[in-house]
Amino acid sequence: MTRPIPATGTSFLADLDRVVVAGLGRSGRGAAALLAGRGVRFSVVDARAANLPRDARDILPADTEIVAQDAAAAHVAAAGLVVVSPGIDLRRQPWAQAAACGVPFMSELELAWRFVTSPLLAITGSNGKSTVTAMVGRLLAAAGADARVCGNIGTPLSAAVAGQREDTIFVVEVSSFQLEAVHGFRPDVAMLLNITPDHQNRYDKHADYLAAKEKIFARQGRGDRAILDLDDPAAAAVAKRLSKRRSGPALLPVSLRRPPAGGADGAWLADDTLILRHAGKTRRLLQRDELTLAGSHNVTNALAAALMVAAAGKEPDPSALAMFPPLPHRLETVARHHGVRYVNDSKATNVESARAALRAFACGRVLVILGGRDKGGDFASLVPDLRRQARAVYAMGEAGPAIAEALRPGLPGEMPVSVVPDLAAAVTAATAAANAGDVILLAPACASFDAYSDFTARGEHFRRLAGSPSPGEDHHGA
Repeated sequence: MTRPIPATGTSFLADLDRVVVAGLGRSGRGAAALLAGRGVRFSVVDARAANLPRDARDILPADTEIVAQDAAAAHVAAAGLVVVSPGIDLRRQPWAQAAACGVPFMSELELAWRFVTSPLLAITGSNGKSTVTAMVGRLLAAAGADARVCGNIGTPLSAAVAGQREDTIFVVEVSSFQLEAVHGFRPDVAMLLNITPDHQNRYDKHADYLAAKEKIFARQGRGDRAILDLDDPAAAAVAKRLSKRRSGPALLPVSLRRPPAGGADGAWLADDTLILRHAGKTRRLLQRDELTLAGSHNVTNALAAALMVAAAGKEPDPSALAMFPPLPHRLETVARHHGVRYVNDSKATNVESARAALRAFACGRVLVILGGRDKGGDFASLVPDLRRQARAVYAMGEAGPAIAEALRPGLPGEMPVSVVPDLAAAVTAATAAANAGDVILLAPACASFDAYSDFTARGEHFRRLAGSPSPGEDHHGA
């Protein structure tokens, strides 16, 4: 039986015989620095124990014990608590064995939350969470708050908790991996944008992935707020479950199709106008075509961000919302040459996000680059969007042959599906085939780890391959 962890507070840390920080990536370093600053002794388990980067070693107290992961079974099994980074798969050894021995695990997110004394807003979803997190941070800053944007988007929460002020509001992007080992985590406002199949290489069943996402609401109660996109079937099902919970959070719906029932608070689209209702007051924010961001999914993102800011007690500025630019590697126009637009959506690491990217452009003008490392996606589900939006497909990397095999039976014979070895070959082939008015879109629907360290490295390579914009041509829009 797993040893219990108090739902709140940090005083129990001083009573533990051994605290282990698992993994010294970005989150692990944040957790280690936080523990060291509070005088908590801990050891570190990392696969790179013998060759830890200097920036990782520098944050550790001089007497910190560092154990190689492949030799850490007994060390971890004797721990009083293991603080895990999101990259740690608890199904693997030595973690699974330690869990079977009753060792409790706590995510870096949970640890850091226990040191938070300011309002905390948390955003999760399969797609769009980084954009909404950054957008909420921008809107809060425009409203005069000390908005601390952190979590899965970049800076760990554990590295952002120091020096909290009276006007501090934490805006935290939260992944399913981070939510796996939470216990008391209770955001003041929590958001679930959508749930689509993803990370099948981490979760044995889709239900396990959904359950991890839903933990963002697990500890919420009266006085808390839960924002959900009711146009997404999985998020709507979560909203229905939350509505039946006694003493649960107030539900704030988002929809492109309909306003909330009964005049309730929420955000929606009507006649191409973004509308917000909060505290009984209805406000028209802006027209859909005023948004810099392209695609219907970004209309949802803008509505969700505005609603979260209002739920945090601040007024969302429509001009700040309108001018919000695409984040790097998210429907980012990186070059234009001879009338051909090159769009980097390297962050489209699953099938549903690739579908959303395709829908953002004119029918029949997209040459799309797919591929990388397969995460278990249903590539055949891309066919309807490809038939409407694309005129050529380039399938690259490890998953290239499987993607081509899945797509060809459903696509018209005149639409070429080319298997290419890598991104450079894909860009070269697409450039040769493109005409003025076309879009060359990198929306891989796969992870990047077959050839790159992460989606950012893949996106930057695409940017270099696309080259500099032609003189006088704007490349900042999307």
